[in-house]
Amino acid sequence: MWTPSPKYIPLKPQDLHLWFLPLPEKTLLTDHYWQVLSPDEQSRAHSFRFEKNALEFIQTRAALRYLLAFYSSQKPTEISFGQNEYGKPSFPELYFNVSHTDGAALLGFTLAGELGVDIENTERAVEVDLVAKHFFAPREVEKLLAMTPAEKQAAFYRCWTRKESIIKALGTGLSFPLKEFEVEFLLDRPAHLLQTHWDSTEIDQWWMKAFELEDPFVSAVAMRGKALSCHTWRWDDSLLWP
Repeated sequence: MWTPSPKYIPLKPQDLHLWFLPLPEKTLLTDHYWQVLSPDEQSRAHSFRFEKNALEFIQTRAALRYLLAFYSSQKPTEISFGQNEYGKPSFPELYFNVSHTDGAALLGFTLAGELGVDIENTERAVEVDLVAKHFFAPREVEKLLAMTPAEKQAAFYRCWTRKESIIKALGTGLSFPLKEFEVEFLLDRPAHLLQTHWDSTEIDQWWMKAFELEDPFVSAVAMRGKALSCHTWRWDDSLLWP
């Protein structure tokens, strides 16, 4: 499903492009990645307490710059970001979103509408019942608590990634309560937005899909609009040398 990186990447009006980026703990290309970061990004990388987190940030941010450069026919160092009032990064020529977790990142690009992506490592320990009761909508909690202990952790992450993808597409950050909407996360049903508590017509404006990844990762994408064609690629370092 996640094919090797292409050399030519046309982004058509209703396309969704997703890139899976493995984040190894060590790489020989750190200096190469570092050189394309802006001074502000380099300063942010220095602020991380642990080297692993800094390296993941450097790799993800550099990959974002390279991919935006491909789509916009610019150099990676020429990419300039804007942001909305909540701090969500933006780019003038397309919609994009980035998510990373322990060991991997997911980057999404489209021309069709506001986009949100989320990736999680399901091996990360989480107090499922406690977190769900605090963040999820009541009917989501009811479904989750009815599951067996063996089912709960995977179901939790399916729900979490789908809700996070909506929040990230909205671009309002943590100021928007996760309890204000419900998503479908049962294993035998496709991902979609079930209900929004602020506007019943809102669900018709959203497209959502879960994408399979190699274990232990799970992901989801949400977009205001609809992608007619989805392309999924696995990043490789050949993209650094077009």
